[in-house]
Amino acid sequence: MESSDHEHHAVPAGRGLAWFQHAMRAFERSPRGLVQVASLYVLLVFAQQMLAGVPGIPAVLVLSLSLFGPALTAGVMHAVDLAQSGRPVAASDLFEGLRRPGVRTQLLVLGLFATVNAAIAVMAFRRVLGPEGLKVLELLAKHAIKPDSAQAQALALPLLKAAMAASAVFLFVWAGLFFSVPRVMFDGRNALLSIYDSIVAVLANALPMIAYVLLWCGAGFVFLIASSLVLALLSLLGPLGEMLYLLLLFATMVALVVVAATGNFLAFREVFLRSGEAPPPQAGIIV
Repeated sequence: MESSDHEHHAVPAGRGLAWFQHAMRAFERSPRGLVQVASLYVLLVFAQQMLAGVPGIPAVLVLSLSLFGPALTAGVMHAVDLAQSGRPVAASDLFEGLRRPGVRTQLLVLGLFATVNAAIAVMAFRRVLGPEGLKVLELLAKHAIKPDSAQAQALALPLLKAAMAASAVFLFVWAGLFFSVPRVMFDGRNALLSIYDSIVAVLANALPMIAYVLLWCGAGFVFLIASSLVLALLSLLGPLGEMLYLLLLFATMVALVVVAATGNFLAFREVFLRSGEAPPPQAGIIV
């Protein structure tokens, strides 16, 4: 496995907008191949979620599948790289990271990092909420009590604290993986060193990263409103409407996988720009 020691660069805040803008145009090149890769990715995620809900399936087995998350994400980025350079993309490119022995090992280490921290986030959430809080939350989920009941209202503050504790762990994992996955995949970097590189690079580029994340949050908010309206309309069609909604949701997830991977790839390519490489295209607004 080759080593790459080039350092990260600090970029202007407006580059976060550039990554987002150009990620939205991800399907301009090799759309069929990217759809195939992302569809396979989403199907595998769905399969893991379905296994989690099957009685008798050990939780350890389901959790172990998350070890492959960074490797599959790296495969989507590999497909994006192929598309960006005008090369053909096939569904099997999703597993490119798992085909490379040295890279595969390091990507699985990243998967272990993500899985362990996910378990920590769950434990932190449960510990902060406490047994009573978890019981109330379960009753709310089963519609056994109303959201405006005294029990539910008393849960508001503990739930906020639990969500903040879990979110802190999530942000740490996100910062550790954002650049480490492409660093391992494209630079052959050691996983643990790449996690450190990623966190340092994210902090050094706090403004463009904040801009990028806020744009995604805004897009997510719009998506939630739109999906709620579409679900309300399709529910009028009964079972057919539910099927159409699931198909629409699947297509949306496929698009999001490609767009997110493209934005991540563009950010990596610019922040860890090699000498002699051309920078990613400029956005309409430069800050």
